[in-house]
Amino acid sequence: MLFSILECRIFIVPKEKEKEKLKDLVQIFSRADKRRIFNFTSGHLVALPLSDEDIRSFFSTGMLPGCSYIDYILIFINILIPYKNILISLRAILRKVLNTKPLCVSDLTLISLGESHIDADVYFGRLPKLLNVNYFKIVGGLKLKSRSYCFIESEMTAFKLFLFFILSPFFSLYFLSKLCFYACSIKKKNERYLFLILALKEIGNGTAFSQYILKNALRRHIQLNKNKVLIYPMEGRNWEKALNRTGDVLGTKRIGYLHCALTPKHLSLLDSRLTSTSEWPNIIITPGKMSYLLFKKIHPNLKVREGFFLRGNPIPANLLNSEIKVIIALTGVENESSEILRKFAQIPKKLISTVAVQLNTNAPSYSRLSSLAVALGFRLCDSRNAIRPEICFFRSSSVAVDYLRRGSVPIYINNNDIVESNSFSLDDICVINTINLKDNFLNDFLTFFENSLALKHSLVPNFADYYLNQDFLEDDLSVLISEVLEI
Repeated sequence: MLFSILECRIFIVPKEKEKEKLKDLVQIFSRADKRRIFNFTSGHLVALPLSDEDIRSFFSTGMLPGCSYIDYILIFINILIPYKNILISLRAILRKVLNTKPLCVSDLTLISLGESHIDADVYFGRLPKLLNVNYFKIVGGLKLKSRSYCFIESEMTAFKLFLFFILSPFFSLYFLSKLCFYACSIKKKNERYLFLILALKEIGNGTAFSQYILKNALRRHIQLNKNKVLIYPMEGRNWEKALNRTGDVLGTKRIGYLHCALTPKHLSLLDSRLTSTSEWPNIIITPGKMSYLLFKKIHPNLKVREGFFLRGNPIPANLLNSEIKVIIALTGVENESSEILRKFAQIPKKLISTVAVQLNTNAPSYSRLSSLAVALGFRLCDSRNAIRPEICFFRSSSVAVDYLRRGSVPIYINNNDIVESNSFSLDDICVINTINLKDNFLNDFLTFFENSLALKHSLVPNFADYYLNQDFLEDDLSVLISEVLEI
């Protein structure tokens, strides 16, 4: 017994040290990027383009694994020949030209992301349709025209967009000058090296320029709509911080609506060191009581209102106890999800038919991941399927809560994480099991599979609304927004 306790301590201490070192590193990067030029410095760990193994290697060696001289050469070629900047500015011009001029007919603007339509927004559900709002979207990819929403770039003047297009090859020099200034503020050489590499990658692949255009478009919208109200999906990204900073100066009221399950990876929302006072919205709306209580505890000076989870689908009527006994709920992170799918493919073949995979259909990686899942013998499903699986192995906490609501047992897939993406770990209300992808995986899977009914008996599905509250009507939502607007 004593040996097992010591063994547990030996395992936990390095994990906690790694977590604290990562938090400190992110804080250093966030403090260095004073104007929020880059994406990876936000503190939202999904925006940090490093795997946990890369981070561990950096902590032990001070270098990035697999980063050769050829990689460095390619980075500098992309900076010296910034064709992506040219394409991004050309896309912005075409979106301005091909779409009708946006008319701001309301005092309330809603900004969302992705290509979804106004009646089924992937971040806000039916909220844009329910309210009389100016509906703007931040959209990546090649889409140039839309009738159901306005591209945020269309708020910029044609002259400024044309000027950006002409100067796009030279913006890299501007970013490099800022980078040199920011990097000098980082004292340790290995941390400065990592900051430089990640920033140079964003300059070369167009991410920095794309964010620059986005910040200018948001500023232009706020200038045109002073003393009005703006709602945006809140995750703690750098463009949100820049938006709040601008709105604070120009007098626009901002409402940050947390649209998903809060997890430990949302460091910029959970660590007050990563966000300055002017970078918070005037009011935060949370999707459930758990995140509301957490915000009130960590940020007592912020105005927080408990709200509803808008992204979820209603539970299908007449849920079936089908042959699908297990759901694997994954995110859109391609490398991670591919690894997990291949690991689950090692389970006995006779059980494969009882396992289905749920992916993020809005992620760019969906077509590749869905093809891999089918090739490995898994079925595909989504939240509209009228099934009641016994277990939900998950990386997506929002989907795990959805299946908890149906009576499924959530089990977190731990991929040797430094920081988990497990929402349930932020409090002790609902203690769940974990399966480790790297340690005794197959035996643990079979144990959970064989004892799934016993696990279900100890489950309290009512906790689902505590994490993500879907128990509301459209009238409740209208009342909530009306009350928030009056604060």
